[in-house]
Amino acid sequence: MESGSREILEKIKKGITPESILRSAHMARQAGMHTTQFIILGLGGTELSGTHALETARVLNAINPDHIRVLTIGVKPGTDLDRQMRQGEWTRPSEVAMIAEQRQLFAHLDGVESIMPTTTAWICCWRSGASARRPAAAAGYHGPVSLSVRIQADQLHYGPAAGLLPNSG
Repeated sequence: MESGSREILEKIKKGITPESILRSAHMARQAGMHTTQFIILGLGGTELSGTHALETARVLNAINPDHIRVLTIGVKPGTDLDRQMRQGEWTRPSEVAMIAEQRQLFAHLDGVESIMPTTTAWICCWRSGASARRPAAAAGYHGPVSLSVRIQADQLHYGPAAGLLPNSG
């Protein structure tokens, strides 16, 4: 999936639409398959960050995938995205901006009960009560971790991971 935004999918020449993503996920479910959706934070650049978060959340809400993988954008030299960046058409968000983008995306998830593996501690930390394979992560551990958590948006917590954000409770 990478993004639920038609504009972003067109801009990166993905060759799919939000509707085709929904159809594919629905067909996979009907066939008894588990679904995984990959999201790339920062894909819309700073210019389309809010659109990326909101439209991706909308598609995830409609799919309710079994797993969500959250990745961060990387720009390879010589790619079209690299060209867009050099020409000022696309701006790579900072890590702090990508944290905010993920926070916005998660805040707009509704009824999603996916498992989200993560290996990037600065992206998110979880309050006690979230289902996690590592108790330290559920208690708000902010060091490097590899864990799976069950998304419960009301229990999502961003803390002082790597000193990037103030503890928000």
